Amino acid sequence: MQDNSFELLLVSLGRYDLNHLKKQNISSDVIVANQTDFDGRETIINDGHHVEIISTTTRGVGKNRNIALLNASKDICLLGDDDIIYRDDYQKIVLNAFNGIPQADGIIFNIIDESENRNRRVNTSIKRVHSWNSLNYGAVRLAFRRSAIEKKNIWFNLQFGGGAKYGSGEDSLFIRDMLARKLKLYTYPESIATIPKSESTWFEGYNEKYYRDKGALLTALFPRMAFIMIILFIAKNKHQFQEYSFPRIIKIMYGGKREYQNNQFE
Repeated sequence: MQDNSFELLLVSLGRYDLNHLKKQNISSDVIVANQTDFDGRETIINDGHHVEIISTTTRGVGKNRNIALLNASKDICLLGDDDIIYRDDYQKIVLNAFNGIPQADGIIFNIIDESENRNRRVNTSIKRVHSWNSLNYGAVRLAFRRSAIEKKNIWFNLQFGGGAKYGSGEDSLFIRDMLARKLKLYTYPESIATIPKSESTWFEGYNEKYYRDKGALLTALFPRMAFIMIILFIAKNKHQFQEYSFPRIIKIMYGGKREYQNNQFE
């Protein structure tokens, strides 16, 4: 597989230029969906690599990931954000992984996260991803064959993620849709980038919105088992509930469940 078959699909929040490109150590073709206050398109050739910056007033991570995906043209696409520092050889790692797992439609890599308040699942081997072990993988760890995504008509959900009604989860839903449409997804035990220590742009603490959004997300992910998944989530994360009683958490999350279900019929 040649280097020109690779493309980074990156979402930015109104701060993208050539300096930021260098700050992120990007050394491949890249499409940037840039959320800003004007509409425009700029093409830059950076060390022989094609950089397309698509600036729009469209807000929302899911919407802008879809903008980048709509404009993608290469065989292998890696999802990205503008707060990540990529390894010098990230493109080589991704392409080697797909060469080594030719049956893979998507591969989930490791990311080094320097923030102490976020725990990310670490891949220790190459193994198949299934619905029961697919949660907690962020979008920036995922690369996929564009042809497989287009053939199955898979897009990012516009109700979830930063800037949307529900604050996160668009990545989990995207992966769920890949698996639901019988695409083959694998983990890969090598890191491609580092996320410097920072505060999350969407996490505002374990407040009512957080639990309501989780109730909605679990309903979207598991429509037939939503209530059971809510109970399992509460049991697993009971250490978080410092300001709320168990019945109160159930009521909030179940409210998110009902709200999401009602929205589907509006």
